[in-house]
Amino acid sequence: MGLVPVVLLVAVAAGLFWLVDKGFSRRILHVVGIAVGQLALLGCCVWGLLLIDRWWAYVLWLLLLAVACALLCLKAVRLLRWRLLPATALAMLAGIGLTSGCLILCLPKAAFVPVTGVLAAHLLLSGSRSLQTFISCLRHTEAHRLFLLASGASELESLMPCIRRTLRAAVLPLLGQLSSPVVVAMPLLFCGLILGGSSVAAAILCTLLFWSAAFVASVLTAMIMMWVLWRDKKTLAEVIQADTL
Repeated sequence: MGLVPVVLLVAVAAGLFWLVDKGFSRRILHVVGIAVGQLALLGCCVWGLLLIDRWWAYVLWLLLLAVACALLCLKAVRLLRWRLLPATALAMLAGIGLTSGCLILCLPKAAFVPVTGVLAAHLLLSGSRSLQTFISCLRHTEAHRLFLLASGASELESLMPCIRRTLRAAVLPLLGQLSSPVVVAMPLLFCGLILGGSSVAAAILCTLLFWSAAFVASVLTAMIMMWVLWRDKKTLAEVIQADTL
Protein backbone atom coordinates (compact mmCIF):
# COMPACT_ATOMS: atom_id res chain seq x y z
CA MET A 1 0.00 0.00 0.00
CA GLY A 2 2.87 2.36 0.68
CA LEU A 3 4.10 2.07 -2.92
CA VAL A 4 0.80 3.31 -4.37
CA PRO A 5 1.22 7.01 -3.39
CA VAL A 6 4.84 6.98 -4.57
CA VAL A 7 3.89 5.50 -7.96
CA LEU A 8 1.06 8.00 -8.34
CA LEU A 9 3.33 10.94 -7.53
CA VAL A 10 5.93 9.74 -10.01
CA ALA A 11 3.25 9.31 -12.67
CA VAL A 12 1.88 12.82 -12.06
CA ALA A 13 5.34 14.42 -12.13
CA ALA A 14 6.33 12.51 -15.28
CA GLY A 15 3.03 13.42 -16.96
CA LEU A 16 3.47 17.12 -16.20
CA PHE A 17 7.04 17.01 -17.46
CA TRP A 18 5.91 15.24 -20.65
CA LEU A 19 3.29 17.91 -21.34
CA VAL A 20 5.78 20.75 -20.82
CA ASP A 21 8.90 19.32 -22.52
CA LYS A 22 8.47 16.12 -24.54
CA GLY A 23 11.98 16.24 -25.99
CA PHE A 24 13.74 16.28 -22.66
CA SER A 25 11.28 13.71 -21.30
CA ARG A 26 12.51 11.21 -23.90
CA ARG A 27 16.06 11.84 -22.73
CA ILE A 28 15.00 11.22 -19.12
CA LEU A 29 13.35 7.93 -20.12
CA HIS A 30 16.51 6.90 -21.97
CA VAL A 31 18.73 7.64 -18.97
CA VAL A 32 16.33 5.91 -16.57
CA GLY A 33 16.23 2.85 -18.83
CA ILE A 34 20.02 2.63 -18.89
CA ALA A 35 20.19 3.06 -15.11
CA VAL A 36 17.59 0.32 -14.53
CA GLY A 37 19.45 -1.99 -16.91
CA GLN A 38 22.75 -1.36 -15.13
CA LEU A 39 21.09 -1.97 -11.77
CA ALA A 40 19.65 -5.26 -13.02
CA LEU A 41 23.06 -6.31 -14.36
CA LEU A 42 24.71 -5.40 -11.06
CA GLY A 43 22.06 -7.37 -9.19
CA CYS A 44 22.78 -10.43 -11.33
CA CYS A 45 26.53 -10.07 -10.67
CA VAL A 46 26.02 -9.74 -6.91
CA TRP A 47 23.62 -12.69 -6.90
CA GLY A 48 26.17 -14.78 -8.80
CA LEU A 49 29.02 -13.84 -6.45
CA LEU A 50 27.01 -14.68 -3.37
CA LEU A 51 25.86 -17.93 -4.96
CA ILE A 52 29.37 -19.05 -5.95
CA ASP A 53 30.94 -17.74 -2.72
CA ARG A 54 34.52 -18.61 -3.69
CA TRP A 55 37.63 -16.48 -3.29
CA TRP A 56 38.47 -16.61 -7.01
CA ALA A 57 35.06 -15.14 -7.88
CA TYR A 58 35.68 -12.14 -5.60
CA VAL A 59 39.18 -11.68 -7.03
CA LEU A 60 37.77 -11.79 -10.58
CA TRP A 61 35.16 -9.19 -9.63
CA LEU A 62 37.89 -6.98 -8.17
CA LEU A 63 40.02 -7.26 -11.32
CA LEU A 64 37.11 -6.45 -13.62
CA LEU A 65 36.14 -3.51 -11.42
CA ALA A 66 39.68 -2.11 -11.46
CA VAL A 67 39.94 -2.36 -15.25
CA ALA A 68 36.51 -0.76 -15.72
CA CYS A 69 37.45 2.10 -13.39
CA ALA A 70 40.73 2.61 -15.22
CA LEU A 71 38.97 2.80 -18.59
CA LEU A 72 36.39 5.26 -17.29
CA CYS A 73 39.13 7.32 -15.64
CA LEU A 74 41.12 7.58 -18.87
CA LYS A 75 37.98 8.39 -20.81
CA ALA A 76 37.06 11.15 -18.34
CA VAL A 77 40.36 12.95 -18.91
CA ARG A 78 40.37 12.14 -22.66
CA LEU A 79 43.48 9.99 -22.40
CA LEU A 80 42.12 6.71 -23.74
CA ARG A 81 45.51 5.19 -24.58
CA TRP A 82 45.95 1.46 -24.14
CA ARG A 83 49.53 1.87 -22.93
CA LEU A 84 48.27 3.95 -20.01
CA LEU A 85 45.68 1.33 -19.06
CA PRO A 86 48.05 -1.04 -17.14
CA ALA A 87 49.40 1.74 -14.92
CA THR A 88 45.95 3.15 -14.18
CA ALA A 89 44.41 -0.30 -13.62
CA LEU A 90 47.26 -1.33 -11.31
CA ALA A 91 46.80 1.81 -9.22
CA MET A 92 43.03 1.26 -9.05
CA LEU A 93 43.50 -2.40 -8.14
CA ALA A 94 45.89 -1.55 -5.32
CA GLY A 95 43.71 1.26 -3.99
CA ILE A 96 40.49 -0.74 -4.04
CA GLY A 97 41.97 -4.11 -3.13
CA LEU A 98 44.04 -3.11 -0.12
CA THR A 99 41.49 -0.80 1.46
CA SER A 100 38.50 -3.05 0.83
CA GLY A 101 40.48 -6.03 2.11
CA CYS A 102 41.13 -4.22 5.39
CA LEU A 103 37.46 -3.22 5.69
CA ILE A 104 36.25 -6.77 5.12
CA LEU A 105 38.24 -7.83 8.19
CA CYS A 106 35.68 -5.99 10.34
CA LEU A 107 32.62 -6.45 8.07
CA PRO A 108 30.74 -9.56 6.87
CA LYS A 109 31.97 -11.19 3.66
CA ALA A 110 28.71 -10.38 1.89
CA ALA A 111 29.65 -6.69 2.12
CA PHE A 112 32.60 -7.14 -0.27
CA VAL A 113 30.67 -6.09 -3.38
CA PRO A 114 29.15 -2.88 -1.95
CA VAL A 115 32.43 -2.01 -0.25
CA THR A 116 34.40 -2.27 -3.50
CA GLY A 117 31.61 -0.45 -5.35
CA VAL A 118 31.68 2.54 -3.00
CA LEU A 119 35.47 2.77 -3.15
CA ALA A 120 35.49 2.40 -6.94
CA ALA A 121 32.94 5.20 -7.33
CA HIS A 122 35.10 7.46 -5.19
CA LEU A 123 38.34 6.55 -6.96
CA LEU A 124 36.75 7.16 -10.34
CA LEU A 125 36.48 10.86 -9.49
CA SER A 126 39.64 11.05 -7.41
CA GLY A 127 41.75 9.11 -9.92
CA SER A 128 40.67 11.13 -12.93
CA ARG A 129 41.45 14.41 -11.16
CA SER A 130 44.83 13.24 -9.91
CA LEU A 131 45.81 11.86 -13.33
CA GLN A 132 44.79 15.07 -15.06
CA THR A 133 46.63 17.19 -12.51
CA PHE A 134 49.83 15.13 -12.70
CA ILE A 135 50.10 15.26 -16.49
CA SER A 136 49.10 18.92 -16.69
CA CYS A 137 51.63 19.82 -14.00
CA LEU A 138 54.41 17.97 -15.81
CA ARG A 139 53.52 19.74 -19.01
CA HIS A 140 53.55 23.24 -17.55
CA THR A 141 56.50 22.87 -15.16
CA GLU A 142 58.97 21.06 -17.41
CA ALA A 143 61.31 24.06 -17.61
CA HIS A 144 61.26 24.53 -13.84
CA ARG A 145 61.95 20.82 -13.28
CA LEU A 146 64.93 20.90 -15.65
CA PHE A 147 66.24 23.99 -13.83
CA LEU A 148 66.02 22.17 -10.50
CA LEU A 149 67.88 19.17 -11.94
CA ALA A 150 70.60 21.42 -13.33
CA SER A 151 70.91 23.09 -9.92
CA GLY A 152 71.72 19.78 -8.25
CA ALA A 153 68.28 18.66 -7.11
CA SER A 154 67.41 14.98 -7.23
CA GLU A 155 64.70 13.60 -9.49
CA LEU A 156 62.32 13.25 -6.57
CA GLU A 157 62.93 16.84 -5.47
CA SER A 158 62.24 18.11 -8.99
CA LEU A 159 58.96 16.18 -9.06
CA MET A 160 57.83 17.28 -5.60
CA PRO A 161 55.68 20.24 -6.83
CA CYS A 162 53.80 17.90 -9.19
CA ILE A 163 53.43 15.25 -6.49
CA ARG A 164 52.11 17.82 -4.03
CA ARG A 165 49.50 19.14 -6.47
CA THR A 166 48.47 15.63 -7.49
CA LEU A 167 47.89 14.51 -3.92
CA ARG A 168 45.85 17.63 -3.26
CA ALA A 169 43.71 16.90 -6.31
CA ALA A 170 43.28 13.28 -5.16
CA VAL A 171 41.81 14.16 -1.76
CA LEU A 172 39.77 17.21 -2.80
CA PRO A 173 36.66 15.18 -3.80
CA LEU A 174 36.56 13.57 -0.36
CA LEU A 175 37.10 16.91 1.36
CA GLY A 176 34.22 18.32 -0.67
CA GLN A 177 31.93 15.58 0.65
CA LEU A 178 33.11 16.02 4.23
CA SER A 179 32.69 19.81 4.13
CA SER A 180 29.03 19.63 3.09
CA PRO A 181 26.52 19.84 5.97
CA VAL A 182 25.55 16.27 6.85
CA VAL A 183 22.17 17.49 8.12
CA VAL A 184 21.01 18.26 4.58
CA ALA A 185 23.35 15.88 2.68
CA MET A 186 23.51 12.62 4.62
CA PRO A 187 25.95 10.05 3.21
CA LEU A 188 24.22 7.34 1.19
CA LEU A 189 26.08 4.69 3.15
CA PHE A 190 24.72 6.02 6.45
CA CYS A 191 21.17 6.09 5.09
CA GLY A 192 21.52 2.59 3.65
CA LEU A 193 22.72 1.16 6.95
CA ILE A 194 19.87 2.79 8.83
CA LEU A 195 17.32 1.50 6.31
CA GLY A 196 18.91 -1.94 6.53
CA GLY A 197 18.21 -2.10 10.25
CA SER A 198 21.63 -1.25 11.68
CA SER A 199 21.95 0.77 14.83
CA VAL A 200 22.84 4.43 14.66
CA ALA A 201 26.19 3.80 16.34
CA ALA A 202 27.08 1.07 13.83
CA ALA A 203 26.04 3.31 10.92
CA ILE A 204 28.22 6.15 12.19
CA LEU A 205 31.18 3.82 12.75
CA CYS A 206 30.89 2.26 9.27
CA THR A 207 30.60 5.69 7.66
CA LEU A 208 33.75 6.85 9.43
CA LEU A 209 35.54 3.67 8.35
CA PHE A 210 34.55 4.25 4.73
CA TRP A 211 35.69 7.86 4.85
CA SER A 212 39.05 6.72 6.24
CA ALA A 213 39.31 4.00 3.58
CA ALA A 214 38.46 6.50 0.83
CA PHE A 215 41.23 8.81 2.04
CA VAL A 216 43.80 6.01 2.10
CA ALA A 217 42.66 4.68 -1.28
CA SER A 218 42.90 8.16 -2.86
CA VAL A 219 46.45 8.76 -1.64
CA LEU A 220 47.60 5.21 -2.40
CA THR A 221 46.12 5.19 -5.90
CA ALA A 222 47.62 8.58 -6.77
CA MET A 223 51.09 7.60 -5.53
CA ILE A 224 51.13 4.27 -7.40
CA MET A 225 49.78 5.89 -10.54
CA MET A 226 52.50 8.55 -10.51
CA TRP A 227 55.21 5.99 -9.81
CA VAL A 228 54.17 3.61 -12.60
CA LEU A 229 53.64 6.40 -15.12
CA TRP A 230 56.99 7.99 -14.33
CA ARG A 231 58.81 4.69 -14.85
CA ASP A 232 57.43 4.49 -18.41
CA LYS A 233 58.91 7.83 -19.42
CA LYS A 234 58.58 7.19 -23.14
CA THR A 235 54.80 6.78 -23.02
CA LEU A 236 54.45 9.63 -20.57
CA ALA A 237 56.45 11.95 -22.84
CA GLU A 238 54.19 11.06 -25.77
CA VAL A 239 51.10 11.81 -23.72
CA ILE A 240 52.44 15.14 -22.50
CA GLN A 241 53.38 16.25 -26.01
CA ALA A 242 50.43 14.87 -28.00
CA ASP A 243 47.27 14.77 -25.89
CA THR A 244 45.26 17.75 -24.73
CA LEU A 245 43.71 17.66 -21.29
